[in-house]
Amino acid sequence: MTKPTSPHYSLRTRLTIVMAVGFLIVLSIISLGLWAHARNSANQTYDLLLEGASIVMEERLSVVDGEIIIDLPPAAHEILTLSRNDRVFYHLFDSQGKTITGNHELPPPPPVDEDRNTQFYDGVYDGSIIRFSTRYSTLISVDINETVGIQIGQTRDSRNALQWDIFLKGLVGLVTLAIVSLLFSRLAITRALKPLLGVEAEIAQMDPLQSKYLKAQPPREIGSLIRAINLFMLRLRTSRENAEQFIADVAHQMRTSLSTVAGHFQAARDIDDPKKRLETYIDAEHALKRTINSTNQLLSHAMIMYRHEEVEYGILDLEKTVRQAIERSLSADIQNLLEFDFRMEDDLCGHATINGDEVAIKEAIDNVIANAVQHTRRLVSIQISISRTSGPQQTLVLKFEDDGPGLTKDQADLALQRFTALGPNAGSGLGLSIVADVVKNHGGELRLGQSCLGGLSVELRFPENKQA
Repeated sequence: MTKPTSPHYSLRTRLTIVMAVGFLIVLSIISLGLWAHARNSANQTYDLLLEGASIVMEERLSVVDGEIIIDLPPAAHEILTLSRNDRVFYHLFDSQGKTITGNHELPPPPPVDEDRNTQFYDGVYDGSIIRFSTRYSTLISVDINETVGIQIGQTRDSRNALQWDIFLKGLVGLVTLAIVSLLFSRLAITRALKPLLGVEAEIAQMDPLQSKYLKAQPPREIGSLIRAINLFMLRLRTSRENAEQFIADVAHQMRTSLSTVAGHFQAARDIDDPKKRLETYIDAEHALKRTINSTNQLLSHAMIMYRHEEVEYGILDLEKTVRQAIERSLSADIQNLLEFDFRMEDDLCGHATINGDEVAIKEAIDNVIANAVQHTRRLVSIQISISRTSGPQQTLVLKFEDDGPGLTKDQADLALQRFTALGPNAGSGLGLSIVADVVKNHGGELRLGQSCLGGLSVELRFPENKQA
């Protein structure tokens, strides 16, 4: 008996890990959006300073004697110094790009929009990333009509600090929310799995000899599991009941048979007449043979009862199996008591296949033939045929007809019961019951009737395998 294995994993842990991975993916996606939002917010905040300074400088532009001059206002300087950690650059140029004043080495602005609104963009200057704004103003006088560009640049130190501040504050809130959600998910998973503990406790308290159904009311998600367990318990109980009944019947039959053999030997020991004593020994020998035959059939019956639950069925050629059974019977027929006539429909030659257990089918065929020999005790003719029924669900019919004594209708019903021996040449009473069990295990049907030869007709009906 193998030792129960310990659980390889925790369902609660697996669900928690899946939830955690899901939260992590969602958190990563939101973090990307939060980073972009923080950058845009920081740019918008400090772009207002650049735009304000540009407007103030635009107001101080003038034309004197045909030349453009600017009086840098203190207000512009005060606006830009609100960002204490950044450096500021400016450049004024005309429509031809010629420098009016300021730093002419600043990177040129992008192409001018038609509406000449203020432009904001990033550029590289002196090895640093600079945020620029460019505002265009048109000066009109008697001597000149010129468009002036006001370019102001500012390093990104304060912007980056504000961007990180917004991002980290938002991220702390998101991480806190994710952790709280994960904890609640863990509690929810624990509560959802709580009914399984009740099922576990019920199974642990079950009496293995009773095999009762589980009474737990599980969630729909594990309802199929409980139904499968209950179905298994039903099969287990049915198997145990069949085994108990079979063991009881076997014990009774063995005791009866052995008592009969012992009685014959006891009687022979008390008989003085050698002739009568020999006759008693012969009767004891016959009783012993019947006991051996009964034991063999009991073992065959036990094999058939439990084999179908363990063996995987395969495609079986019924014609080949019947011919092999005929050869086995003729080889064992020392007294030449058997005569066979095997027929089958032409379109079934090589195509009479079923889905079944070869060993069990052979056992059933051998028992049908042995039953005919047992009840005839003389030369017996057995006619075997394979045919196919018509209809949507086609069935293969394996039919045995003999010229023996046969059975009445009432006897035919009794013949399928275990240990029910009929007729003067009765055997153990297990032959046809074994056949019935084999056919039932294969989803077929067993029919008994009157044969055209005057004896017993045995029909084994099996579902045909169309995939062969």
